Amino acid sequence: MKFNSFSAHQLRNIKGNIYLFDEPALFLHPRAQQKILEDFIKLSEHNNLVIYTTHSHYFLKKELIENTIVVSNDPKTAGIKAIPYKQSLNKFPNQQSYLLPLTHILDFVPSSFEMDRPSLLVEGKTDFFFFSLILSKTIQDKISIIPGTGVVAFSPILSILLGWRQKVIVLMDADKAGKREKRNYIKKHFETEKDRVKILSDFAEAFNDHSAEDVILSFYGNEIEEFSQRFTSFSINQNEKKPETKESIKSCVQRYIAERHAAIAYDTHPEFIIKEGLKPFIENIEKWINEQLIGK
Repeated sequence: MKFNSFSAHQLRNIKGNIYLFDEPALFLHPRAQQKILEDFIKLSEHNNLVIYTTHSHYFLKKELIENTIVVSNDPKTAGIKAIPYKQSLNKFPNQQSYLLPLTHILDFVPSSFEMDRPSLLVEGKTDFFFFSLILSKTIQDKISIIPGTGVVAFSPILSILLGWRQKVIVLMDADKAGKREKRNYIKKHFETEKDRVKILSDFAEAFNDHSAEDVILSFYGNEIEEFSQRFTSFSINQNEKKPETKESIKSCVQRYIAERHAAIAYDTHPEFIIKEGLKPFIENIEKWINEQLIGK
């Protein structure tokens, strides 16, 4: 059925009817679902009654929640129960918001892009790839690693996650910007929970003034050197007479770690090897993650 083929003047001229729609969201893109819901609302404004069933959270609207009926199987009677949403809230005495129980009722399963678990925020995609490679699967099964868009850009996402009462910690580079923003984020978001914001050197003093790219290069320089030859004829060895620019070296590191992450993700390359000198650093980070996100 092409409901969205109705024009605006047709909607205005349809009055005094009852419309029943069974799962109108099926097979539709989320944006199309939202568009049809808007049309349903327009249709109901002219003395029409619109009733529809859905399993899609895209087909819900905050303004319509009071009119929502929760329909479910009743295992005791082998029948069907239909309860107004407001009454169904009694099953969720610890809900964090009025709308949150809807996700349970719909059996909503977030995608891997959605922030539904305790979260570790890192500066960018290279940090994300690197920590996805070195942190244990046990840890990663319990948290989300979220890449930011730079060290100064965490406040909006922190405000959202903290507003949702999500557990969140921040890990940044130990360079000048990271040290400055560590102080800023503690002051703005974590004044009573200062241990939630760390820089790399908090877990290994040797990494003071280091970025994630610096750490990767110091342990995987030979591998990156070999990898870079596939794309360029020059060396990334900074001890040579004509070392490459800092940005070109950083670019090689970023390409290497992204390729390694993709190879592991798609099972086209052997497991990423953790260098011996990195292990104490990783152990300290995992201990921090356990204390701040998992153990609490």
